[in-house]
Amino acid sequence: LRMITDNMHDMVSQTDLNHVIRYASPSHRPILGYTPDQMLGRPLTDFVHPDEVDAARFTLQGLIAEREPERHRLRFRHADGHWVWVEVIANTLSDEKNQPTGLIVSARDISSTKEAEDALNEAHHELAHAY
Repeated sequence: LRMITDNMHDMVSQTDLNHVIRYASPSHRPILGYTPDQMLGRPLTDFVHPDEVDAARFTLQGLIAEREPERHRLRFRHADGHWVWVEVIANTLSDEKNQPTGLIVSARDISSTKEAEDALNEAHHELAHAY
């Protein structure tokens, strides 16, 4: 499994119950500018936009409690300081006794998709107000 995640284009992370990153795939580097080692030991929310941190924490805690996969769009800070839109799906990890041990998180860069959606929404808004 490590060989698969090490060669994926999507970012894959594993966290503990406190959302601290215990594994980060190499794909974090081209998308967010951080090496996996720079991410290890830090809470996942350290990289989330300040406006979305509380919602992200609430969602992550709910995910651990309810164990239903969740998909969200969030902004993550790139190492150079700009924001990258990512689509995240997270699943609960459990031990052999079915007790939650953390999360497995997969994320992909959707910045170009988000920019296109925003431009389309703006064009619709301008068109609606032009008549």
